[in-house]
Amino acid sequence: MLRGIAIVFMILIHTSYYFIADKTAHFLWNWSQFAVPVFIFCSSYLFFQKYRDTDISIVHYLKKRVVRLLIPYYIFLLFFLPVAFVLSPQKITVRYIIQSIFLIGGVDINWLVLLFLFFTLFLPFINSIFRKKKVLFIFYTVVSLVSSILFVLYSFPFSYKWFMWLPWSVIVLFSLFFVLYEKRKLFLPVSFIILFVLFVLTYQIERVSHHHTGFFQNKYPPNIYFLLYGMCSIIALYFLARIIILNRWLTSVVYFFSRYSYSLYFTHYTVLIIGAAFFHTLVFNWISFFLAVLSMTVIVQFANNFISKILFTLKTLSSSRK
Repeated sequence: MLRGIAIVFMILIHTSYYFIADKTAHFLWNWSQFAVPVFIFCSSYLFFQKYRDTDISIVHYLKKRVVRLLIPYYIFLLFFLPVAFVLSPQKITVRYIIQSIFLIGGVDINWLVLLFLFFTLFLPFINSIFRKKKVLFIFYTVVSLVSSILFVLYSFPFSYKWFMWLPWSVIVLFSLFFVLYEKRKLFLPVSFIILFVLFVLTYQIERVSHHHTGFFQNKYPPNIYFLLYGMCSIIALYFLARIIILNRWLTSVVYFFSRYSYSLYFTHYTVLIIGAAFFHTLVFNWISFFLAVLSMTVIVQFANNFISKILFTLKTLSSSRK
């Protein structure tokens, strides 16, 4: 449920950016930045639910995860790069393509793919040290927290992509403790109160220090101010998801977005740049642009599902004849 909600807000973030001068669009763009923390939480939560008390077949796990992360991304590039070249030929250089392929630059949204590849490696490591090497686990936790605090105070003169996994680990560690204690009656409300108080304190520190209090400006890499907002949002959305589950229609809609969230992530970005190219010739406001991109993304996903079913049926019939 959380993942389904997050991908809708991810699309809202990317569409409302084009109308950031509008106060409502800017407000939604800023306060919807919880989407990435939710994605990381969901992935980590499911991992710890499955492997917390068991040994992992590392090779099988890594192979499965890398394939699931990279194949959809490269399929996306096959469609995205030609479209982007038609719309902005000066932007699609050989360097841009190479950087996109190797996730070191190029397409803006590939940083999230790289982050999940990092955690594909680090989740088994975190799980192992939690179970077997508590001192190392505590050290890793402290270093992650310290790194997130440092990024409130300093900006480092090199690419955030290569060390962003360290502060983002705070969300991963939060998900581990969530798995351990979520069934305890007071865990969620007490956690929310503590995290919210800390969030307000860091907000005041940001203001007193004359730092930007917008979440986007504190996201690359994430600092403790942004991460606290993300964790508060996760708990709040967790309670919201419980309400949504009571409505069968809403549940089915959110389930659709959840099930296809990864492909929707890539599809909406291609739809977005096409829509943005015609932005000045068509009449849009932030609401209509969001609904247009969302609708087209869903239509493309349904078309993709339909084609996949036809191909699967043809393959099955061909196999049965043989």
